[in-house]
Formats: sequence, structure tokens, C-alpha cells
Amino acid sequence: MITRFLLCVCLVAMICVPALGTYYWTGDGDGLRYDDPANWAPNDSDGYTYRRMDVDDSTILIDGGTHDSEDGVAIAYYGANVTMNITGGTISGVSTRFGYRPGASGTLNISGYGTMNISSNVLMSDRADTEFNLNLSENAVLTVGTNFYIAEDGPGKGSISLSGDSLFSVGGYFEIDRVGAAAGSEVAISLEGNSVMSVNRIRSGYGAGSTDSFVLSGNARLETVDYFRMARDGGATEITVADDAVLDIGSYLSVGYNSSGDAKINLDSGSIMVGELKMTSGGLIDIELGQLLIAGDLRGDATLQGYIDGGRIVGYGDTLPVGFAAELVNVEGVDYTAISVVPEPMSLLLVVGGMLYRRRQTRI
Repeated sequence: MITRFLLCVCLVAMICVPALGTYYWTGDGDGLRYDDPANWAPNDSDGYTYRRMDVDDSTILIDGGTHDSEDGVAIAYYGANVTMNITGGTISGVSTRFGYRPGASGTLNISGYGTMNISSNVLMSDRADTEFNLNLSENAVLTVGTNFYIAEDGPGKGSISLSGDSLFSVGGYFEIDRVGAAAGSEVAISLEGNSVMSVNRIRSGYGAGSTDSFVLSGNARLETVDYFRMARDGGATEITVADDAVLDIGSYLSVGYNSSGDAKINLDSGSIMVGELKMTSGGLIDIELGQLLIAGDLRGDATLQGYIDGGRIVGYGDTLPVGFAAELVNVEGVDYTAISVVPEPMSLLLVVGGMLYRRRQTRI
């Protein structure tokens, strides 16, 4: 009797509680506003927790208010081209897809004081023949609680552009091109103005034939709590730091994660600060005007060690003869003018007050 009663209660609960599901964008309302119920199907159901925008050539707007999509959103899906503009207000969700499944393409523009908060993972340009562009400007904010993956399961293309006083924060991995899965992907990251990109750790250029780039200019800042691994297994990553921009790596920077990776850093001006520096034969740091600081103005757990295995650090100055390094190599606040770094295929780094080792801890 008790068992039969409990079964009846469960059946009633199943009938009375709406099934969780997905809202699909139709654009049948005003065709523009995210907060217009008539633009979604179904448009009158409680308990729907995911929103999918996959009508080709759609433009969707959020210009104020607070919107909680609970399970998350998908912008551009299966061959659709979708643009979403957030010019004000806040949208939140758990997991999110930007340009998901083959043929999808789209753009997310966050500007003004627009904010997007994602508590879990983001997948962007996640399959072959996908392309998604993410633009943050003015005082825009995008926060991701765990990981941000680009071209994780196929050779996608895309870009992330930060300008103004915008902030892009990732609590876990920021990863481009998963090993063995993203051959041929192309991803460009650019920061300018006073923008900040703050992540836990970065892995880039991990797919054979992939080409990734990071360009920092103005007063922009890219910072990691942990490491930045550049290029492996035939992938390529290039970083350019210019103006007064700063690349701040809390742990180690691998300029070429293995010998088959193609990794290059152009330090045109500004600063690069790392806890440890690791290089392989595919790595190159070209210092024109700027500062490379090892265990300088960094977090307390940074260590003063550099590892070089066949890479090159060279400098070309405007005021010194060709073949001599310009500006400074700065270690723990001690300035040292480098005047004899020869731009030949040899491993050389001037370090004051620190220890420099080849791999396997053979001192040089």
C-alpha cells in the first residue's frame, strides 16, 4: 500500500513539474530583442533552461536588464550565422557555445557596460568549418568560471578582440587547439586600450598546422596565475607586445612546448614578466625596445630559473649597431644593459643574480 502510494506521488510529480528543455530562437516577435517572449519557441513555458540561437542571419539584442538562462546559451549552431549584441545589462548561464557544430559562424559584441557571466565552460569555433568572433569594448565584461576552449574538436577559426577598459576573465584553462584534434585552426587574440585578459593558464598552438596569435598594445595587460605554453607538435603561436602593454605570467612561459612547435615572441616595447622562462629549438624571442623580467615584479611563488634548450633570444636596437641588443634585461629589479647579445642561432640570455640552466639541470 505504501509502495503504491509513493508510486502515485511520483507519477503526479512527473506530470505537474515541467520537463527541462530548450528555448529556440524564432524571431517571430519583434525579430530583435532577447527579452521578447514571442521571439522564442516555446514562449510561455516555465522550466526551460537553455537558449539556442540558430536561425540564419539573425541579429539579437540585449540592452539592459538581468537575464538568467540557467543552463546557458548557444549562439550560432549548425550552419547558422548569428550576431548577438549586448550593449547593457547582464546575461548569466552555466555552459555556453559560440559557433558550435560544422558550418556555424557568428559574432558576439559586448559593449557599454554589458556583462556576460558563464559559471562553467565555453566552447568556441568547436568543429571544422566554424568561425566565431568575440568583441569586447568600452567597459564590457565577460567572465568564465572554469575553462574557455577554442577549436577543441576541429580546425575552427575565430578571434577575440578587447579594447577600451574591457575585462575578459577565465577561472581555468584558456586553450586553443587541442592536441591531435585541431589541425589547421586559425585564432587571433588582440588587446588594446586599457583592456585586461586574466586567466589561470594558457595553452596555444597545440594542433598540427594551427596558427594562433596574441597582440598586446596600448596599456593592455594579459596575465596568468599559472603557465603559458606556446606551440607543440607542429602548431604555431606568435605573441607581439608593443607600446606600454604587459604580458605577466605567474609561473612559467614555454616558448615552444616541444621542439616541433613554432613559437615566437616580438617584444617591440612594453614588458614581459615571467616566473620561469623555458625555450626549445623552435622558440625565438626578438627584443627591440622593451623589458624581459624573470622573477621580477611577480607573485611571491615565482622562481628565478630559466631553461633554454636551443632557442634564441636576440635584440635589435635603434641606437646600437646591428647585432647588439637594445634596452634592458631586468632580473629582480637589477637593471643591466645588454650590449653583446649576438643574433645568431645560439642560446644566450643575460641574467643578473640568478641561475640559468639547460634542461636536466646542467649549468651553463
